Amino acid sequence: MILSYQKNFLFIHVPKTAGTSIRAALMPYSERPDLLWENKLLSRIGINVNHIGPYRRRRFRGHSRAVDLQKNLPASVYDGLFKFAFVRNPWDLLVSLYSYIPSRPRHRMASRVAAMTFDEFAREWSQRPELSQRSFLYDTDGRCLMNYVGHFETLRSDFEDVCRHIGITADLGHANGSRRGDYREMYSPELMRLVGDRLADDIETFGYDFDEGVKSRGSVRRAA
Repeated sequence: MILSYQKNFLFIHVPKTAGTSIRAALMPYSERPDLLWENKLLSRIGINVNHIGPYRRRRFRGHSRAVDLQKNLPASVYDGLFKFAFVRNPWDLLVSLYSYIPSRPRHRMASRVAAMTFDEFAREWSQRPELSQRSFLYDTDGRCLMNYVGHFETLRSDFEDVCRHIGITADLGHANGSRRGDYREMYSPELMRLVGDRLADDIETFGYDFDEGVKSRGSVRRAA
């Protein structure tokens, strides 16, 4: 996550959506890289955080969900931010995770995933609640908390839209890309349907199709 008072925006980092590159591009405008102490935010709006109480030392993670930030930030601050995020084709995201996890020896699942076939991995991981991209951006009542949701597949053009809206110039560099083959080659017809059923919420919400990829680009909208 990146929060900027200077440019009045909040970036929610959904895992495996080029968030590392986006964070790097936005860092010059950030209050603090990766970890944001609520103390700093609250002190800026006149709340004394040195007293013990509900506002004392609350830390947010790099992959914080929008609903958690909405609950923990003052409404006067949260509501005034331009909130945006990027999402990715769920079928492609699983292939990316399958490649990424074994490449990180310190990842607690590295050795286990390295020993799995992709079919085994996809069947297991497509059931994990944390794989839901929608859960990062929507509240429990089904309301989108973002002003803009861009797509990994149209990353550069969508990021340019965001930059124009918040009034900055930022370079994504290589966008943390890895050269892999076509994700569709990893799927049997049966596995494609199974993953499609399990991740249907993300697929339908963000406009994805197994063969066509993303069917619509991100757009600026008014958050609920």
